[in-house]
Amino acid sequence: MITRSRSAASCTINVMKQLQKVGGERTAVFYRMLTIQFMTDLFVPDEPTYQGLDSQRMQKWKQICPSCVPYTNQAIESSASWTVELPSTRTAGVHTSNLSQFFGAFGHRIPENENQAEFALDLIRDLEDSPGGVSTLVEFNKSRQYSKRDLDEPKCELKDAIKASIVKGKLVTTGTASNDDIGSDLTSLVQPYANPFWIEMMILSKRLMINSRRMPELFVVRFATVFAAAIITAGLYWQLDNSPKGTQGRIGFFGFGITLIFFQCSREIPVFLQERHIFIRETAYNAYRVSSYLLAHSLVPIPSMIILSLVFAATTFWAVGLAGGFSGFLFFFIIICISFWVGSSFIALISGLVSHVMVGFIIVACLLGYFLVFSGAYIPRDQMRSFWVLLHYTSLVKYPFQSILQNEYGDDSTKCFVRGVQFFEDTIFVHLPESVKIKLLKSMGHVLGKNITGSSCLATGGKILEHSGATDISKWNCFWLTVGFGVLFRVLFYFILLLGSKNKRM
Repeated sequence: MITRSRSAASCTINVMKQLQKVGGERTAVFYRMLTIQFMTDLFVPDEPTYQGLDSQRMQKWKQICPSCVPYTNQAIESSASWTVELPSTRTAGVHTSNLSQFFGAFGHRIPENENQAEFALDLIRDLEDSPGGVSTLVEFNKSRQYSKRDLDEPKCELKDAIKASIVKGKLVTTGTASNDDIGSDLTSLVQPYANPFWIEMMILSKRLMINSRRMPELFVVRFATVFAAAIITAGLYWQLDNSPKGTQGRIGFFGFGITLIFFQCSREIPVFLQERHIFIRETAYNAYRVSSYLLAHSLVPIPSMIILSLVFAATTFWAVGLAGGFSGFLFFFIIICISFWVGSSFIALISGLVSHVMVGFIIVACLLGYFLVFSGAYIPRDQMRSFWVLLHYTSLVKYPFQSILQNEYGDDSTKCFVRGVQFFEDTIFVHLPESVKIKLLKSMGHVLGKNITGSSCLATGGKILEHSGATDISKWNCFWLTVGFGVLFRVLFYFILLLGSKNKRM
């Protein structure tokens, strides 16, 4: 075991959880628990590995950790301090160098050739099985501490401790204040964080990228899932024409595609739940700022989102037969990419609110279903009751859906999407002969005062947008509202992290 544990001194270790281990395994656990209280770099091999460690392997250990020092169990017992956490939230602390003296005074002398660690663990286990439990040991330790209280040195104030540390060189002041001015502003002398903000960002970003490189199969699976979904979607909506059926197909494709992207982001629910304990432990000791963690997790996944967005957009845009040329494709790609980022922000917010993966998946599935229903893709805004309109405007799917719908039908006002007899498609008159349909169109034109023939244009892109209720917000305003939702979710996630990690230690 190699550990750098200067920041782990005076940790409380729960030995009672390890009492069920037996033999060398229990002893190894005990010594490893002692090791984390050292103020140096240690190399603690398993017993009796140290005795059989040849020079070649020792040389490899020195190459890995040049400052590591090999310690035997006896060396640990003679220099490490330990704390045994006993039941009923009561704690008995004994210095290891006085372990033999302590248990001798307690009435259980440790034999000369007996391992002190195993003796202590066996005694505590035996006391647990006895009727009185460990209460006698606790009371003895309390009386021993009370008897030594008068002999202890008086504790110095925080100001004096900081002054002494600065004099010894253990703390370094960042200003030019003298020792007389130290007590006036102690917080200005000790920085709460070891590194500036941008260095924390670099370190956390590097750690995230290393973790991604260590598990490339996660990105490969996600890439394959997005590509397969794009292939299936393109096959379902293959080469839609400029007819009423083609218009319905495009509207269905836009709503289904955006919702599918949000569902793809739900894989990130377990990410923060798995990192929660690490995050709380590291931020409790001011290893980095919460804002650094948030920005690193917000920016590092963007390259992978760009790749996934490009795959989905390039696979579906021309296969479905969307309009707009390269500029239309570029806007479609941007909306898909920002939808990935907003979906990731939304999933991060949900993961910060729940404590179980399955609960997070259930909440996300319900909310995304609600987003799709109230987005306007299947029920236009004009057909919704007044008390549902608020849910329509809070739907995440609405704004990217409406922006790409306007990108498809709002740029060319001369293109016709319902012409002549196509007006009767998806109606009860669809099976009538074409001659009858033309007569009906002439009758309609006579009533309206217009000449309507079998080739007359009855609906352009603007009419399609009006019928879908997608004219209240422009496509670029929809884009910025989508970005605003992502920023809002990240800010809320920041406050959840800030409150969740406050005054907590793992």
